[in-house]
Amino acid sequence: MKRWTPVHWVGLAAALALLGDSALYVVLPAHRDELRLTAVQVGVLLSVNRFVRLALNDPTARALDRLGLRAPLALSLLLAALTTASYGRVPFVAFLVLRVVWGLAWSFLRNGANLSVLASEARRRGELQGTFRSLARLGSLAAVLLGPWLASRLGVARTFEWLGVATLPGILLALFVFTKKDRTTEDTESTEKESSVPSVFSVALSAFFVNALGASLLLVTLGDGLAHAHAVASFEVGKPAAIFLGLAGAGRWIGEILVAPVAGRASDRIGPGPVIVLGALLGAGALGGCATARSEPAFVVAAVGAFGLLSTVQTALDALATERARTSTVALGRYFTVVDVGTAIGPLVGPPLVEAIGFEKTAAASATVVALVGIAYMNRRSERGADHEGLHADG
Repeated sequence: MKRWTPVHWVGLAAALALLGDSALYVVLPAHRDELRLTAVQVGVLLSVNRFVRLALNDPTARALDRLGLRAPLALSLLLAALTTASYGRVPFVAFLVLRVVWGLAWSFLRNGANLSVLASEARRRGELQGTFRSLARLGSLAAVLLGPWLASRLGVARTFEWLGVATLPGILLALFVFTKKDRTTEDTESTEKESSVPSVFSVALSAFFVNALGASLLLVTLGDGLAHAHAVASFEVGKPAAIFLGLAGAGRWIGEILVAPVAGRASDRIGPGPVIVLGALLGAGALGGCATARSEPAFVVAAVGAFGLLSTVQTALDALATERARTSTVALGRYFTVVDVGTAIGPLVGPPLVEAIGFEKTAAASATVVALVGIAYMNRRSERGADHEGLHADG
């Protein structure tokens, strides 16, 4: 087994921080009446933490470059614990402030992972980006499984108090694992850092479309897809729709947990380009399967496959962005800012699209966009070439 790195520890810290955030996505819509929130307010609370990172990612990346990991990560875990423990006990405006503060905490965690990856061996960077994604999503999976169960027994406020307490060990992890105030990346000229931004941004556009019109869109339209599959089924399955919806939704996180490290290692060995092409074309096929599924079980299989393949594409894009960022935490932070926006856009455009053109055409359009991303990388020279060689030269 390969040795653990700071990336692994940041991933565990992120998993603890995500307990409250991910639980909020499944608990808040179901208990909004209890909290006296409108549907619009729920939507704002669930998305504002992503949009504020448009402003927060650059300054947090620069702070990490100057301060190292220890103090910023300990602070971010403290903020995550305090905000999580306060959910459900405050009115809307205060709740909104808490979500903004949580966005700040996540900016430090995500950029902390980027800083750790950029300081690692060049030949492992794709694997480590996938490993961070996998470890962090363990927290999301635990949250979506435990959150609704706890809320039904303890109430919303007490549930988030317990999840906030569960986040606290991350502070000790940050303080004791990162024992030195290190700048974990080498100093580079600001001109070199800034020159990497345009090439990273071009990769970010691909990641934006894969997230906005791929994984995120599919996640928020799973219920519509199941309804469509049931409507065209030639037989009654006889199982509650909630079971199929849960299986399909769990595929989102399980796919990332299992697939991301494998996709990252493949990107390290053969270059991100081939992994992007293969994952995107197969993922487009799986999305087409979602559009044409004629029973609930068939839809679940297609959806789980699509989530796994889209996670493969996203991980390979992360690896490519990491190569192009070279030593710039700021450039890589901007890449993930664009990814965040894509993830937030999907829930906004998915339901209106299904209402306007139906699930079948929506899924087919999603498949087309993902396929085009794969095709765009088919005629490129292997992304392991100049960029990858340049990384080793810099090291």
